[in-house]
Amino acid sequence: MTSREFDIVIPPGKVRERIDVYLTNHVENATRSKVQQAIRDGMVLVDGKPVRSSHKVAPGEILHIT
Repeated sequence: MTSREFDIVIPPGKVRERIDVYLTNHVENATRSKVQQAIRDGMVLVDGKPVRSSHKVAPGEILHIT
């Protein structure tokens, strides 16, 4: 099984919200618990750095998901 990687750029004007909530709403078949586990496992980076589930996404940030 190959892992899939993709980037999401937070659009201008986006209201800040927790990264786990944002990804749950924007990634197909994602549940909040799966997203939180991926964040803990270092599979979600913001501008190249690991973050916590409570990180608030901001416009212009680049999320890299593995």
